[in-house]
Amino acid sequence: MTDVLLCVGNSMMGDDGAGPLLAEKCAAAPKGNWVVIDGGSAPENDIVAIRELRPTRLLIVDATDMGLNPGEIRIIDPDDIAEMFMMTTHNMP
Repeated sequence: MTDVLLCVGNSMMGDDGAGPLLAEKCAAAPKGNWVVIDGGSAPENDIVAIRELRPTRLLIVDATDMGLNPGEIRIIDPDDIAEMFMMTTHNMP
């Protein structure tokens, strides 16, 4: 059984670097069956590798402006993700 932690972000963009920093820290001290992937600014490039791992759980960590206090965490219901989709430079050709 494999679990995947996909960390998203750009370490050159302030708090957007939280994902890569977490990936670095977790990779340095692996826990159990977790595989850590630093998805950087283009996590969609890791989809094939993640599918090949066939993880039991996929945890995605990404810093975003949600109007919360720094460090607050929100779990997003998978059914709500499509409704929250935003056009960004990450998904432009």
